[in-house]
Amino acid sequence: NHIRELSSRFNLGQPSGGTERVYGGFHHKMWRLEAGGHSYAVKQLSAYTDLCDSDVVTHYNVSERVAESLSARGIPAVAALRIGTDYLQLINGTGYLVYHWCRGSALPRTQLDESHALKIARLAAKMHRAQIDVPGVRQTRFDPHPTEQIEPLLQRTRDCPVLAQRQLFQHLNCFAAINDACPAAAQILRRHMVIGHGDLDQKNVLWDEQHEPAIIDWESTRLLNPTFELINMGLDWSGISSNFDTELFSKMLAGYQESGGVIEAEFLQPALACIKTDWLIWLLYITALCLERDDLHRREVEAAQIDMVSATLLRLDRLSAQLLDIARAAING
Repeated sequence: NHIRELSSRFNLGQPSGGTERVYGGFHHKMWRLEAGGHSYAVKQLSAYTDLCDSDVVTHYNVSERVAESLSARGIPAVAALRIGTDYLQLINGTGYLVYHWCRGSALPRTQLDESHALKIARLAAKMHRAQIDVPGVRQTRFDPHPTEQIEPLLQRTRDCPVLAQRQLFQHLNCFAAINDACPAAAQILRRHMVIGHGDLDQKNVLWDEQHEPAIIDWESTRLLNPTFELINMGLDWSGISSNFDTELFSKMLAGYQESGGVIEAEFLQPALACIKTDWLIWLLYITALCLERDDLHRREVEAAQIDMVSATLLRLDRLSAQLLDIARAAING
C-alpha cells in the first residue's frame, strides 16, 4: 500500500512486481522499485526516527535540498525526488525518500585505489568552493565526554573480563588530554564554515562502470570547517583505521588544492584535535555500551570494535606531528 501511494504521489506509473530489498543503509532500509518502465531506489527510514519531531523532518528535507543544490553546480550528488519543497514523504507514520535508480555500487576498500581517492578529494574542493546557501542547515556539534566521567568509566573496564585485557585505563591521561583540547579547537574551526557532506567515506560513494562517482546519503550534511572535512576525509580514504598510507594522504591534500580547494594552516591543528575527539566519543560510547551488555556474544562483538577504535585513536595521536608536517608541506606546495 505504501509503494502504491508513493508511486501515485510522484506520478511514477504503475508498480510492476514486488519491491526488492537491496544492500545499503545501516539504520534504514533500501528497496528497489520498478514503476512505469523505470527503476527507483526507496529509502525507508528506521522506525527509531522520530518523525513527530518537526526538526527531524526539516533536517531530512534540508539535507536533500543540499544534494539537489550541489547537483545543479555539477557535483554528482544524488538527491531525492520532491513534491514542492518536500522530499521526505510520510505515510502512516513511516518516512520515505525516493530516488532515481543510480547505476553504480559502493566498492569495498580492497577495490578502491589512489585514483578513486583523488577523485573524491577533487570533488570535495568543488563542493567547498560552491558556497551554496541552503537555509536551515545544522551546524557541526562536538560533544566531548565530561572529563571527570572518563576515569570512572575506564575504571569499570578493569572489572570486566572482556575489557580488562584491553587495558584502556593505561591511556587515561592521553584520552583526557584529547577531550580537554576539543572546546577551544571547535571554537577556532567555527571561524570558517561551509556546507559539507559530513560523512564522505567509502560507503557513501557509488561507482559506475567507468569508475565515475555518485555521492549519496546526505543525512549528515552540515555547516562545517572545510579543512576539518578534508583532513577527516583524507585520513579515512588513506586507511587511518587499518594500514595508513601517508603518501596517499599527501596526494589527496595536493589534489584538493590543485582543484581550487584552500587548506588553511590556522585550522590544521584544531581539525586534528576535533577528529581525535570524534574517535574518543565513539570509543567511550561503545565502551559504556559493552559494559551494560548482558549478552556475552554482543559484548565480545563490541569489544572487537573497541580494539579498532582505540587503535585508530592512539595511532592518530602518535602521528599528529607527522600529519601536521604533511599538511603544511601541501600548503607550501
